[in-house]
Amino acid sequence: MVEVKHSVAEEALQRLGKERKAYENELATLKRKLDAMSETTDKYERRLIEDQIKETLKVLEMVDKQVLKFSYSQGEK
Repeated sequence: MVEVKHSVAEEALQRLGKERKAYENELATLKRKLDAMSETTDKYERRLIEDQIKETLKVLEMVDKQVLKFSYSQGEK
């Protein structure tokens, strides 16, 4: 039974790691997109990308908190 719990915990941690990597990749893509925009780019489009970057950073922070919380809970048991 302990082995099953360990396996589930390991899978959950791996899933969080994959989520984090996906958000990091999305963030890098958005930053490249923003950097590639010229000064003549529509301000609305530029603001949209900037907002997406902010939201992605927030989600990435939440995933980091989940990983930390999960790590603490696994360490206590």
